[in-house]
Formats: sequence, C-alpha cells, structure tokens
Amino acid sequence: MLGGLIFSLQFKPVQTWAAKKAANYLSEELKTKVEIKSLYLKPFKSLVLEGFYLQDLNKDTLINAPKLTVDISYFAPFSERKITLQNIELENGKFYLKTYKDSTTNLSFLIDYFNQGPVDTTKKIKPFDVTINNVVVKNLDFKYKNYLIKDTLMKGVNYDDVHVKHLSAIINNLDTKNFIFKAQINHLNFFEKSGFILKDLTAAATIDTNKIVLERMVLKTPNTTLTDYFSMKFKDFSDFNDIQNKVVLEGHFKNAKINAKDIAFFAPQLSNMNLSFDVSGDIKGKVDDFKAKNFTLKTGKASYVKGNFHVKGLPDLKNTFLDLDFDQVYTNKTDIEYIIEKVTGKRAKNIPPILTKFGNINFTGQFTGFQNDFIAYGDFKTKLGRLKSDVNMKINGAGIPSYSGKLQAIDFNLGDLLDEPSLNRTSFIANVNGRGFDIKSLTETLTAKATYFDYNNYRYKNIAVNGKIRGQLFDGKLTVNDKNVKLDFTGLANLNPKLPDFNFVANVKGANLKALNFTTDTIQIDADIRTNFTGNSLENIQGDLAIHQIRLTNNERSFVVDSVYLKAEGIGKDRLLALTSDIGDAKIKGNYDLATLPSAFKTIVKKYIPSFQTKIYPSKPQNFEFNIDLKNFDFISSLFIPKLKIPERGAFNGIFDTEKDIATVNGYIKTLTYDGMTFSNIILDESTTSENLVATISLDKIELSEGGVFVQNIIIQNTLKNDSLTFNVKLSDKDATNQLDLYGLIEFGLDTLAKISLLPSDVIIDNQVWKIRDQVRIKFDNNRTLIDGFELSSDKQLFAINGAISSSEDDQLEVVIQDLKLTSLSQLTKSFGVKLNGTMNGTANLSAILGTPKIQSDITIDSLKYNDTQVGDLKMASTYNNFTSKIDVDAVLFKGGSKTMDVKGNVDFKSETNNLNLDLILDKTELIIFEPAVKTLVSKLKGQISSDLKVSGKFSAPKINGNVSFVNSGLTVNYLQTAYTINDEISIENSVIKVNGLTLKDEFQNTAIANGTVDINNPTNPIINLKIDANNFMALNTTASNNPLYYGKAFSTGNFSFVGPTNAMRINIKAKTEEGTVFTIPLNGASTVGANDFIVYVAKDSSLNKKTDDKFFNGLTMEFNLEVDEKSTVNILTEVGNLSGAGDAQLNLKITTLGDFEMRGDYIINQGQFDFTANNIINKTFDIRKGGTIRWTGNPADAEINLNAVYTTRTSLLPLYSAAGRTVTDDQRNTRVVAEAEMLLKGSLLNPEIDFNLNFPNNSSIKTELQGYLDDKDNEAQQVINLVVRNNFNGNSSAGIGLDEQTLIGSGLELGLSKLNNIISQSLNLKNLDLNMRSLSEIGFGYSFLNGRLKISGNLANNKYNNDLFNNNVFNSTLSELTRDGEMTYDIRKDGSFVGKVFQRPANRDFFNLSSDIYINGLGLVYVQEYDTFDEFIKSTFGRKTKQEKKEAEESKEKPKTMQKLIVPPKEEEQD
Repeated sequence: MLGGLIFSLQFKPVQTWAAKKAANYLSEELKTKVEIKSLYLKPFKSLVLEGFYLQDLNKDTLINAPKLTVDISYFAPFSERKITLQNIELENGKFYLKTYKDSTTNLSFLIDYFNQGPVDTTKKIKPFDVTINNVVVKNLDFKYKNYLIKDTLMKGVNYDDVHVKHLSAIINNLDTKNFIFKAQINHLNFFEKSGFILKDLTAAATIDTNKIVLERMVLKTPNTTLTDYFSMKFKDFSDFNDIQNKVVLEGHFKNAKINAKDIAFFAPQLSNMNLSFDVSGDIKGKVDDFKAKNFTLKTGKASYVKGNFHVKGLPDLKNTFLDLDFDQVYTNKTDIEYIIEKVTGKRAKNIPPILTKFGNINFTGQFTGFQNDFIAYGDFKTKLGRLKSDVNMKINGAGIPSYSGKLQAIDFNLGDLLDEPSLNRTSFIANVNGRGFDIKSLTETLTAKATYFDYNNYRYKNIAVNGKIRGQLFDGKLTVNDKNVKLDFTGLANLNPKLPDFNFVANVKGANLKALNFTTDTIQIDADIRTNFTGNSLENIQGDLAIHQIRLTNNERSFVVDSVYLKAEGIGKDRLLALTSDIGDAKIKGNYDLATLPSAFKTIVKKYIPSFQTKIYPSKPQNFEFNIDLKNFDFISSLFIPKLKIPERGAFNGIFDTEKDIATVNGYIKTLTYDGMTFSNIILDESTTSENLVATISLDKIELSEGGVFVQNIIIQNTLKNDSLTFNVKLSDKDATNQLDLYGLIEFGLDTLAKISLLPSDVIIDNQVWKIRDQVRIKFDNNRTLIDGFELSSDKQLFAINGAISSSEDDQLEVVIQDLKLTSLSQLTKSFGVKLNGTMNGTANLSAILGTPKIQSDITIDSLKYNDTQVGDLKMASTYNNFTSKIDVDAVLFKGGSKTMDVKGNVDFKSETNNLNLDLILDKTELIIFEPAVKTLVSKLKGQISSDLKVSGKFSAPKINGNVSFVNSGLTVNYLQTAYTINDEISIENSVIKVNGLTLKDEFQNTAIANGTVDINNPTNPIINLKIDANNFMALNTTASNNPLYYGKAFSTGNFSFVGPTNAMRINIKAKTEEGTVFTIPLNGASTVGANDFIVYVAKDSSLNKKTDDKFFNGLTMEFNLEVDEKSTVNILTEVGNLSGAGDAQLNLKITTLGDFEMRGDYIINQGQFDFTANNIINKTFDIRKGGTIRWTGNPADAEINLNAVYTTRTSLLPLYSAAGRTVTDDQRNTRVVAEAEMLLKGSLLNPEIDFNLNFPNNSSIKTELQGYLDDKDNEAQQVINLVVRNNFNGNSSAGIGLDEQTLIGSGLELGLSKLNNIISQSLNLKNLDLNMRSLSEIGFGYSFLNGRLKISGNLANNKYNNDLFNNNVFNSTLSELTRDGEMTYDIRKDGSFVGKVFQRPANRDFFNLSSDIYINGLGLVYVQEYDTFDEFIKSTFGRKTKQEKKEAEESKEKPKTMQKLIVPPKEEEQD
C-alpha cells in the first residue's frame, strides 16, 4: 500500500490533489485563504508550483505566485539536514508587505505559526543548511506599507509606502545565512511608483541591517549611469527618512554620469535640481557634509572641476560652505547661471553681469567660503587676460560685491571689462579694498604698480597709483615713468556730478604726442598743470586751468611757453571764456553754444544764398563778441601746421548775433606764409546788412615763391546777395611788374553749384600785358566743371582752354598754346633755380581727367635752353590708342642736326601693375636737364650723357633697365660741396643703378673708385648703398654757411660709405687726412649746436619772433673716423680766441639728423697757435708748445684741454724791477729782453683753469733775481697779463692793467701785422714759408725744404726800449744794433725722433759784458723717445729686451706715430 501511494504521487494530478488538500489544511490552520492550482514534484529533483495564493489575516494578498519553479541539486533533509536549490524562478509574482500600527506585520501570523511550541533546548538538532545558488525573478510586483506612519504626500521614494513594479533580476550565489541579503545581482530592473526607474543594476550586492553595498557596480537609470562602487551606511533603515543627514554615502566612480533627478527620488530636497554630472573620483560622507578626493566633475554645458573638495551644507546651496582645492576649474557666466538655475529651479540673480566679459574662466587654486562670501586664492585665466588673486569677496543680496586683498593682472583687458574703447590691456599688482565693479558705483582704496597700461593704442609702462575711488571720483596720486611720457598727477577728478569737477596738479615731461597717438606728427610736450574747474565742454566750464613751463618740441625745433591760462566764468550774456598765453590771447564773451555754431552760421549764409543746399540743425541762440590776438603763433604752427607761419602778430575781432543776423569779422596779419608763399599786411573786413554780406580782403604783397613771382597791392572785394557773388580782384599798381584787374560774377542755383562769368580783364606778368577774353564762362556741377571761351593772350602768345573737366570719357578739354615764350615763365621757375628759354607751340585734348585720363597732344619747343645751356629742339606727341586703350608717346630732342634724345612707348592709366612702357635713348644729351630730379643730392651738373633705357612699371615705382655713359660729366655733392668729374659707365637693373668701379676725379685730378647701388624705385627718395675708396681725394669743401657745425677743406685717403634713403642717409668715413686739409670747428656762439640753437624761449613780453636757423642735417647721419697727422690743420673757434694747430689724432665725429654733434678722441698738438681775443680790442697770438692735448668725450664744446701757450715778446725790465723794488743798471734801462708769458690751460675748453708763468729764455738769471717777488702768484699773474695786453710790465704792483694809447696802438699793429703775414703767405702761395711780424721792432721768418724735413728759421729784433713805436724799429736800425737768432734743423728720421741742429742765439745774461749781446754758436743731435712710465724708461735704458719684446717694438714702429690706441675709445656702435 505504501508503495502504491508513492507510485501514485509521481503523477501530477495526484500531486495537485494532494497540494490542494494541503492548502485546505493550511487555510484552516492559518485561518486565511491558501490556494494552490497545481503542484508537480520530481522527488529530489525539482518542484513546480502553480497558482499559489496566500492571503494575510486581513484577507489581502500577501503572496501570489502564478508559477514557482525550484531545481534541487542536493536533497538530504534527514541525514544531513541539507538542501541545495540550484535555481528558483518566480514569474509574475506579487508580494505585499505591511507593518501595522501595533508594529506587527501581515507576515507575523505565518512566522508565528511555524514557530509554535516551545523549543527543546536539550536536544541538539543540526540546523537545516539551505543553499540557494540562483534566483530568477521576472515581473515581480512588490508593495510595502507602514501604517505606523500617517499617509503623506511626498516627492521621491516613500520608504513607508513602497510599490515596486515589474521587478526582474537574476541573483546568483545568494547568502541569507550571514546577511539579510548578499548575492551577485545581474540586470535588476524595476519601476517604483514615485517614478524612479532602475533600468539595470549589476553588482555584487550586500544588504544588511546597517549597510547597503554595491561592488563592481553598473547602475543605470534613464538619466544616470554609476560604475564601480557605491555604499550607504546607517544605523538602521529608519535613517533613510533623513538620508541627507544620517546616511553615509561612499562612492568610487569611474566615468559616471549622475542626474540630479535620480538623486531627488532619495533626497526630495533636491527635487528642484535638474542637472547632470559626469563624475570620476572618490566621494565619502553625508549629503550635507562630504569630501571628494581626486574628483573630476563635469556639469552644465561646459563647466569642469578637478580637485579635492569638502562641501558642507547641501542641499541649501546659499548656506553651503565650500572648501575647494582646485587643480582646475573651467566655466563661464552663462554656464554658472545655467547651473544655478538647474540647481535651484530659479533664474540666477546674484551673478554680476560683468562676469560675462571674462568669457571662459580657467582657475587653479583654492576657494574657501560660501557662494556670496569667499576667499579666492589662485590663478584665473580668462578671455580678458590672466588674474592672480588672494581676495576675500562678499556679494550682497543685490549682487554688489565687496572685496579686499591682493590682485595681480597679467596682460588683462581692462578696456573690455569697463566698456571703454580707449583702454586696452594692462599688467599690474594691486592691493584693493573696495565695493562694486560698475564704474558708476565703484568704491575702492587702491595701491597699484602697473608694468604697463594700454591707453589710446599706446602701451604706457612703469605706472604707480595710490588713491581712493568713490563712484566716478578719483582722489590720489598717479605717476608714470614711461620712455615717451613722465607724469606726476596728484589731486581729484570727480565725474559724478552732472558737470565733472577737476582739482589737481600734474607735471608732464617728455610726452611724445605722436608715439602716444595723439598727433600724426612728432611733437613732445613738457608742462606743469594746475586746475580747479567744473564742466565738460567750453560751453559749461567754470573755473581756472593754468599750464606753466610748456615746452613743445618736434624734429626741427623746440620752444618754451611760459604759461597758458584759461578762465571761464559767468552765465548767459555775461559768460566769459578767456585764454591767455605767450602764443596768443583769445576771448569770447556773451551767450554762445559752440556745438550748434556751424548751423547758426549756415542759417545766416542761406539768407544771402537761398539756393544753398545744406543740412541745418536747430541751433541755440548765439549772441557774442570775440577777440583773438596772435603773438607767437609761428611756434605752435611749426609743430602742427609746418607749412603755415605767422612770424609777426595778428589780431581778429568780431560780433555774432543770430537774432539780428549780424556776423562781422575784422582782422589783420602782418605776415603770413604758407608752403613757400608769403602774404604781407593782410586786412580782413567782413560785415552783414539786411540785404547783403560784404567782405573785403586787402594785402600789400603776395610772393608765390621766394625770389619768384609776386604781386603787390591786392584788393579783393566781394558782395554776396540774392544767390550771386560779385567780385573784383586787383593786384598791384599800374607800374608794377605783375598786375591783375579781374571782374567777375558767381551765380548760385539749385540746378548747379555755381556759374562764373569773367568780364574783360588785364593781367601783367613780368611786365608783359596779357588779356583775358570777354564773356568767359565757368560752370560748376556736382561732378563736372565746364569752361567756355577762356583765352589768355599777349601779342602773338596765346593760352586757351575750352571744354569740360569730369570723369566721363565724353567730356573733353582742349588746351591750345601758341608762340609761348618760355621766358614768360621765369617768374615761376627762377625760385627753383631754373631759367628756361625757347618757344612753345601745341595743342592738347584731354578727357576723363577726373577718372582714367585720355590724352592727345602735340607740343614743340624750339631752341630750348636750360640755365643758359643749349639743349635743342624738343618735339612731343601723345595719342590715345583706342585699340590698346593706352596713350602712345613720342618725344624727340634735336641739337645741331643730331637726335640727342628719343622717347617712344605708351602709358596705360588703367593698369594696376604696368603703367609705363617707354624706350629712352640719349645720345650726348646735356646732363643738366636731369638736375631737377637729383638736386637734393647733387647740383651744378655739366657735361653730357648717353643711354639706352627701358622704362616700365607703375607711375609710383617705375622700373628702369639699361646702360648709361657719362661724357665729361661733372657734379657737386651737396652734403660735401665737393666737385667731381666722371667719364665712365653705369648699368641700371629694375631701377637699381649698379656702380662697379666707377672712377671719380676731384678738381685736383685725384681719383676715387665707387662701388655699390642706388635704388630709384621710389624716385622721390632713392636708397643709396655706395662705397668709395679714395686716395688723397677731396672729401670736404664747405664753409660756415654750408655747415655751421664744422667746415673746411679736407683731403683723405680711406673708405667712404653712403647708405640709406636720401631722407635718412648715413654717411660713414674712415680715412686718414692728407696734406692741405684745414678743418674748422666753430664753438664760438651762434654756430654751436646746443640748447641756444634748438630751443627757443618765448618770454612773456615777447611779441616778435626771430626766424629760426635752418637745419643742415635733416634726415642725415654722418660719422667720421679720422686719423689726423701734423700735415693737417685743425682750427677751433671759441669765444676767447681761435686755436689753430697741427698734430696727431684719432677722432670720431658723429652728427645726427637733428644736428646733434658728438666728437670723441685725443688730439696731441705738435705745433700750433692760439689767437687770444679780449673784447675785440686785445688780439694776441700765443705759440702752443708741443705735447699739448685736447680730449673730446662727446660734446665738442665740452672738451678737456691740457695746453701750454706761450706769448713771446721783447720788453724793458725797468717796470718789472720797479714793481719788485729792485734797481736796474743805467745801461739796462733802455734795453729790451726776450720775455715769455706762459699760460697753462687745463680743464674745460670753453671755461679752462688758467695758471700763469713768466720766463726769460735768454736771461734765466733775471727770474732768479726776482724770485722773491714772483713767488707771489698774484704778482706773477699780474705781470704776465700786463705783458700780454700791453707788451710791457707794470711798474706799480697795485695799478692793475692799464689800456693806454700806446697799448691800443701796439695791439692794433700786432693784429694788422698778423693779418699781413697771412696775406703775404697766401698771395705768394708759399706753403713752406712762415713770416711773423709781431711788431715793428721784431721780425721772424721760417722756411722748410724736403717735405718739411729741413727747416730754417730766424729772428731779428731791436732791443732798445722806446715808447716811440714808429721811429724805433728794425727798419731804421743797423744790423749791429739788432739781436739775431737763427737755427737750421734736419729730421734724420722722418718721424722727428732723431734731429740734427745748427744754431746761433744770444747767450744768457753776462755780468761781465752788459753793453752788447754775446752769441753762442753750436750744433747738436737730439733724440726723442717717449715713455708711459718711469719703469718703462728704466727697462728700456738699462735692461735687455727679449726677442718677443724686440718683435713687438718693431711692429709698433710700423704703426702711426700718434695714436696706436685710442685714449678714449669710441662706443661699440661707433666702430662700424
């Protein structure tokens, strides 16, 4: 029977029957409904349960399992009490769990049922070991309801009312023995009634009483993807009711994406947040207090954060404390606003709008604090530039920031930040304490130093600011130490009031207005400024503005204005605006509005010209009078309008009243020049009446060019009314060289701009009468000018114009010239140094003159002469070629029946690349015709030129190719005034003249060879690169008028270079001077370059200005490295006399384009003279002893000298002995002896220290006798000065210097005889002869042979002392009565170091023979060797030289004697 039972249970119906029986049993036992539809059990293998239903005691579903399948892999319930379930699969199940108010659950009855009965603890029963390997749940519906908590409506997951639908999962390795739940969850997904959807969860999950851990996690929702690790730790599950404060979250994320919507299901406080985060890193902590390490977060549209963070206070963002250590932050204002809006659900209001200007912000550093109260320490990289900060900032509820700390800007665009176009970038370090960023509400205390600051497109450097800013008020100090401006500003500038208030003191130095982009011309300003005024325009300004010590400088000159004073006061009709300055004064008084003044003036003009078409804006009432007095306007115009000059005063005054239609102007200018034209005695008288406007202008003279065409006595009378202007122009009187009496009418109309009708008028040019034809009509349209019947004629000469001027090809203009004598143009050409002769005939037809011109012409000039040089007969023809759209050109020049010039080709005005296509053939053409093209470089052209050239390219940059030959050609170089002749050839390639071995000859037929190029692609400013090798070549031939800095005649051997464009040329000369060189450096006053030339001081009371000297070096820089020997003479002219010497030197001279003159080097004088001058009365010649030096270290006038100058004369000893209290023997009373007045000059050349010495070369015992007297330097100096000035000693030691009649006569004779010496030497052309007559009682002479190696010199003197200068002299004395002194020397060595000498000279004083001269005759050898040190002298004299020393000594002998090494070497750039 048992076997049958077991067998029957193998069948499903039986099993189902048994299950139902069991269900009924359980229903009765559990007192609830239990149903099983079917049961299929394979013993020990599997169980399939279908339709299992279990109600709780409240008859609500507890469990509903439509199908439950269990696979049993091991079943030993009795022997081992172990059951292993391989798989459990539940489909479409339902499990509803409830917690009742009594804390029981709807599952409690079931648990209690199976736990009935006491547990027998005495029995040791092995517990069941139930293992479940895999669980598969499909579409499970789970509910949990906690009735302990009242029903509440809440956002997010309600942990007391959970309803999970469609839960599916695969669970492996389930462990419920050690944990509530631990398993590998795969693909868990469900939908919770709150809306939370879990799309997939795969992880090693652990759920226990105090934690939920997901490892190796992949969690996905529709908006979130979490990877790697996540855990929540808590005390119990009730902590989830306050998850942000009680649950500790920990995550290790890799490339996770978290959406705030999903977080909000578990933290409803974040329900308004709608933001996604891309996260990598480690996070640990509670929602309201967490830390992140190695954290990377990407959110918003572009924001990026990387670093380590501690955040405390979420989800209350406003009160969240942030301690953020950023490795990098990247965001922008748009994204910040987006993030805040997504976080709070509200539009961000507290983000300052100015943050937009920073663009994308990159930050590295630390941020500590709240969003509206924080400390930022780090480095910001923004669109505006880079900022480094250590700043505490607080932002109030209105979004206004307050800040303090240190801020560094690196290349920061302050202009874009403040919306100020004139500002740009800056770099600075600042200590700030302020509030706000808006310039109108800015409050700040600022101390800053800026490396640079960009303003007005210029970068200012070295700026310091120390002050306070309140709104638009700055009160403090600003200094700028820039190479183009020095500024020291102290004071207040208040832009807050409607009329700004300024009260400051400023000092400006060296402000280069061109470099600072305030002017287009180079202008520098220095000034002291003091202000105290309000206002922002000349209409409303009130107060004073004073500018003192204004210095304005440009490339040409500089001038100083003592003061400019602007005063503004009063309102309405009593308003006064007055400007007082040394330049001029101006005053306007009354009611005026400068902004609408032009429209007000147009209103009055339209009254007299109703057809006047212009836009007139409504203007305010104008009723004022004005006065202008020009005092020194020439200086200001020379800086801003160089072509305009008003060298003498001018005055204007007038009245303007719009209500009465009054506009009167009266003015007078003594002289006005503009671009070479001069207008003299200009008088302007303009007035208005109810019917017309009358204006009269008169001038004494108009000179069109200096020395050129001029007219006198000009009167221009104009009357304007009813759309017409009648005028009469009278020039000069009836007997003048140039005259004009012109009458005309100008009619205005709506259909045309103006029509001019000329009445019969006469013109006299250079005493020739020219007539203007009757009824000439000139009409002006918008884009067209019509000329009808204009004829200007004189006898057979005719100049006629008819046609139209416009851009249209249909409008033609015809020009006719008949028998025009070119001499008639002399008034126009002579100012350019051009004199023309010949007769011109021809016609020209022009069209589209204002567009692309078309020209047809046929011109001839017979017997053309240029500056009296016969050029020939010129024929020129041009024809517009319709086929090629070019103008064909044909020009031929004949001379003596031969064609000397032939030009053929075409000109294309339309082409953008090739306007010219010409062939130019010259055959012995006169070179002079090219002088106008090269006159800035060379002049005085002569000779002939031949060439075969091709000219192409653009008008502005013609391309010339071919060869040029010079035939007996000559020219003078303007810079050097040297004349050269050329018989050679050059080639031209692409407008570059190539000079290869060109031979130049000076006027002495000395030669030089030139190589290099001249680039004439820009014909107005050729670029020169020439090098010249010269041999004894004339390199300079200037006078003081050519060059006031230095001048003379120089012959040189060496290298010359000319480099650069002609307007900025650099001339370098490295050469040795040759015999015949005479070089003069004037340091005596006006010719000296320095402050007195370059700067003009305008005194307060000055009314007339001196004409400034022309500059001789515009655009030119010259540098000379000269080796000078004793064959060359250097003259230095000073205020106290002229120094002339010959010696050895290595000199460096440098002259800049501004005329700055630098000179460096040492000049060692071998022989020379110093012509001492005192008040142009006393003129004495001193001999300079050999070995004197002059050292230049820059400024030529600031040379250091060390000279010994000796004045030698014969004089009586009687006064000197008397002054010394000594007696002279009777026979010596009337005897004169040789006395030397020695001046030792040291220090500055222009202000030397002078020491005096007195010597008697032939009678040295005299000084020994008087030693006691002469030891007193005052006595010696007094006697030396008397000897120089009076040629006599002073017998009264207290008498000073007396200029008696004899002294003046003697000085005059000495000066006259000195000039006579020069005349004799020059007239006889004896370079080796030297005559020296210092007085009628003394004659000296000298002569040299054999290139100066053999010298003979002598002296004859009358020694008798007598005040009668004219009767006691060498000419009425016998030879025996004269003292004779002679010498002959021969330089055995050329360098003068070894000399042979023969001489006869008077002996020193002989006490045994006082009645006559005793002579010494002798011969000798003189050897001179120079030593730098005494040690060198000892070694050279007594020591032995090594072979190396001997070799060096021999090499040194080969070097120039003078300067083997510069004592003052030039700068590195000067050695080029």
